[in-house]
Amino acid sequence: MKLQEQFSLSGNGADMARPKIVKKIKTRNHFVHVGDLLVTDYAQVGGDLTVDGNLTLKGPLFCLGRIKVNGSLVAVEVMAGQGIEVSGDLEAHSLRYVYEACSFSDGVEEVARQIATFSPGFKADTECVEDALELISDPATLEELDSEGAVRVYAVQVSGSCILDGPLHAYGGVAVGGHFSPDECYVQGHIEAGTVCVDEGDLDCYGLDVESWVRVAGDLTCTDVSCSHLEVEGSVVAEEAVVVHGGDTMQDNKDAAPYRSKRVEAGTKSKGVLASLRCSGLKAGSVSAGGSILVDGRIECTDGYLRAGRSITASEKISSAKDFGILAGLDVARSLWLKDGYVCAPSKPQRLLTGTYRSIGKRRPYSDPKPTRLK
Repeated sequence: MKLQEQFSLSGNGADMARPKIVKKIKTRNHFVHVGDLLVTDYAQVGGDLTVDGNLTLKGPLFCLGRIKVNGSLVAVEVMAGQGIEVSGDLEAHSLRYVYEACSFSDGVEEVARQIATFSPGFKADTECVEDALELISDPATLEELDSEGAVRVYAVQVSGSCILDGPLHAYGGVAVGGHFSPDECYVQGHIEAGTVCVDEGDLDCYGLDVESWVRVAGDLTCTDVSCSHLEVEGSVVAEEAVVVHGGDTMQDNKDAAPYRSKRVEAGTKSKGVLASLRCSGLKAGSVSAGGSILVDGRIECTDGYLRAGRSITASEKISSAKDFGILAGLDVARSLWLKDGYVCAPSKPQRLLTGTYRSIGKRRPYSDPKPTRLK
């Protein structure tokens, strides 16, 4: 039986100790393999792909259904119609066009077209959707995928780390047990992870719930954020709350994000200390930080309080919602507000409820001015 016609590969005995090696996988049905699998070229599956072991591809992986790997997954590029579930680590150049099955019947044609575009043997001048679907999946398998519905919470679910050298575009949530690191990320759903590092571009999602630190090289746009430390090279825009529950940390602290903004210089009082929230512009419904807040730009809270356990510093205006206010130095004794519980901006913000205001120099917006005696 030719490989492109078979839907299942398995080994036994001594063969299970080493990976099964095949050149390519091409089937219009579901594909199941027991044991580790090494594919030296590409894989194209018209249904679900299930591997009970590690899966390694030296080329791309295209799957119209759902990818489930009970081990680690390594591939050049991964595209899945109904999401990805990996019990180990996931490493790839990019994840593309991951549709949630609640809209599978509407999105399957687009997925098929995209898979066909990158699939060997498909004519580049063929744009007919029916031709793409016929090439990739047989009618029975396609009907089965559609009937299963599979309304899943997560489009991408990885128990270990998820490392991508390129972008992630997902129509659904992302859950990563360890470190999550794409070059850029656009997710129509929530992201849950241990740590997040977006190396080059923006991070756009519905919600961000991270156990430890978050680093974004571009802008961060979401509904709400919860993490221990947040460092964003660009601006932060959140419709609801930004909650950073960690305090300020030393630069050599291994738990702190290994990232220093090029535009936002150290703005906390003590040398070698990282603020718990650092970015180049902050707009949210409400903001709460366990340590200091340092912003190279404006801070605006539209529907709640601006809270900080220590100091709040901005190079531009700081404002809060009219019926709320600004609270700095919540974790600092009142006698130490001038040192570690101040609000520093070009002008004194309205509704400053706790903490003390300290003026900021025009030439050195992030210098820590010497405290002056209160009159």
